[in-house]
Amino acid sequence: MELGLVQRETPFGSSSASAKRSLYKIADPFCRMWFRVVAPNRGLLANAPRPVRERFWRKARPGLASVAWEELCRQWVSFGSMRHHVLRESGDWEPAHRFWHGKNPEWDVVSQTVDGGRVLLGEVKWSERPMDNPRLRTMARKLLAKGIPPIKGLQEKEIHHVLFVPEVTGATPGEIDGVHVVTGEHVLGEKH
Repeated sequence: MELGLVQRETPFGSSSASAKRSLYKIADPFCRMWFRVVAPNRGLLANAPRPVRERFWRKARPGLASVAWEELCRQWVSFGSMRHHVLRESGDWEPAHRFWHGKNPEWDVVSQTVDGGRVLLGEVKWSERPMDNPRLRTMARKLLAKGIPPIKGLQEKEIHHVLFVPEVTGATPGEIDGVHVVTGEHVLGEKH
């Protein structure tokens, strides 16, 4: 952890001193790829023809990209959301975390404003193809159907639901069924 190779993740609302509900994961995307693709297949990759090596990469790529996309979306809440017309008006946002607890639904992105008055509940979806409006609407409904995480005091706060997707077909809808849509253009700083 001191070298930055492994990071400890605690769910939103948990004390960082509490180790009971912590997860440890490889912090660096390149190291993640190495341990998922190269290390377990080193002998085969050294002797296999190029198409076989590429097959290993193509199989692992969506999962690796999904994890990296989710991390970028959580970072964006603190650093990039000030460029989003609705979230900017809500104030400054604390660093986002995931939330999980028992058999309750997992949340990909949970944050609150520094003043504690507003909460962001987000779902992150990765796809290598742009998403159309019917698919976005389905995902927005599923996000709303999850309810609110069982965290004390959350029900009294103003809730912003956000759906993070890499790309959409056509013009990006700002909102679908009360859920804000944030795309890769927003997250990567190309769209304000």
